[in-house]
Amino acid sequence: MAAKQKVITDWDTYYDKPYKTASFSRGITRKILISIIKKYGSKNCSIAELGGANSCFMEEVIREIKPSCYCVVDSNDFGLKKTFSKKLAQEGFFKAINGDVLNLSVQDNFDVL
Repeated sequence: MAAKQKVITDWDTYYDKPYKTASFSRGITRKILISIIKKYGSKNCSIAELGGANSCFMEEVIREIKPSCYCVVDSNDFGLKKTFSKKLAQEGFFKAINGDVLNLSVQDNFDVL
């Protein structure tokens, strides 16, 4: 029996053009996420999105929750640059960290991860 090859995701391609069904599933996840933060969190909380390069949640979460800080941690530079280029990322409370979410060494404390 041949050894199974490990498939490596090309994240640059994914972030540049997400799969067609992603917008549907992301919309559902975004609504659930915001609902949970509203129920258990608070306004002005600090939020870290792990693995959130080219975040599909950030803009609506910022509009709905109005966090004091929104941090995206991901190891993909291309996706982080796409996130940072979004209009809301320019408002001063956004932070992008290039790092491995499985071996996280972020110095900040966050209310919501």
